[in-house]
Amino acid sequence: MSHTSTEKIGGESTTLSSSDRHRLLVSERRQQLVQILNGTDTATDVTTLAEIIAERVTELDAGSREAIDRVKIELHHVHLPKMAEMGTLAYDPQSQRVRPYQSALDSIDDGGDA
Repeated sequence: MSHTSTEKIGGESTTLSSSDRHRLLVSERRQQLVQILNGTDTATDVTTLAEIIAERVTELDAGSREAIDRVKIELHHVHLPKMAEMGTLAYDPQSQRVRPYQSALDSIDDGGDA
């Protein structure tokens, strides 16, 4: 049982300890992002991610422009910067494009039972 995962990402090492994985996954929204991005290696725009999440969340008026905008703002200001800081994805706030680091997402799944 390893408490630290180290993955090579674009020339940089990303280490997620058990504590880091917990901090990342304590948010249901970030859990949803990991599920959506896992298995994807192409860049995705924040609006698309917000639309997918808004459709999944029952307490929101799924698919409404207001619900999508609320999720998009939350992703932009809170969750995507946190995930980028932790090395699980690249986020460009200017273009609002997200590129997952698949090996880092895999390490989250692998360490989820630790």
